[in-house]
Amino acid sequence: MGTGKNALDLMTGTFYFDKPSVTIMPTLTTDDLQPWAEHGIEKVTQNPPWLLLGYRRFMIGSEAFAGLICFKDGAIQNISLMSTRPEFGTSWNDFSHEKEEARQAFHNQWLAEQVDKRKGLLTLDEPFKTWEWDFNWGKIVSGWDTKNGTTEIVIVYAKEESP
Repeated sequence: MGTGKNALDLMTGTFYFDKPSVTIMPTLTTDDLQPWAEHGIEKVTQNPPWLLLGYRRFMIGSEAFAGLICFKDGAIQNISLMSTRPEFGTSWNDFSHEKEEARQAFHNQWLAEQVDKRKGLLTLDEPFKTWEWDFNWGKIVSGWDTKNGTTEIVIVYAKEESP
């Protein structure tokens, strides 16, 4: 079970939410989360073979996160997390690049504890900074989602396929 400091098991890639008690692991399937509503998870979109589930206000220690869980052919691909602290904005009416930069700084500080202060690799510097940490089970990415204009943490379980 996660307690904020150890929400992520670096050896296995297993990720723990405290409230509700939800465990995400590299072998997770959509069947493992059925019925989703009992876990506070809702279907966002389904475009076979893809399924996108959303969650709001899942707690890790004293911190609240929202995000998405992405599946392909029933197998987990990634999970995104975004701090929901009010100082980072509560709606698009409250959006600013400064608040998103502050959210990303918080994400990186929070991640430093999760990855035992391992240095991330800066993979994108302009126009927005993005860091990655690689593991045998996948990788963690912290940066700007240029499609939606916000910052997030993404735990990627699916290995990229070779051409």
